[in-house]
Amino acid sequence: MLLILQNLQLESKAIVDLIGNNYETMIEQIFEIKDRDRRVSLVKVLINLVLEASEQLSSNQMLFTRLFDICKDERSDESMIENVLWLATSLCE
Repeated sequence: MLLILQNLQLESKAIVDLIGNNYETMIEQIFEIKDRDRRVSLVKVLINLVLEASEQLSSNQMLFTRLFDICKDERSDESMIENVLWLATSLCE
């Protein structure tokens, strides 16, 4: 999944469709991955894709709600929370 997401970085419409339709599954997949480095890598890739297509994805309130819920989830580690907070500050810019 990580490789597929990384290959989509320049395809804005594909990013919007993929994330818009599958964000719940992607976020659950993040928590199901046991390897910490892979989990954090997936969070980073998802965040980078959101930033790549943020203007088109900005109307998807549930996506952003779920992304920011990562900070409150007890399964999240410090790196995951740090990356979500980085997303928030990047969106503000």
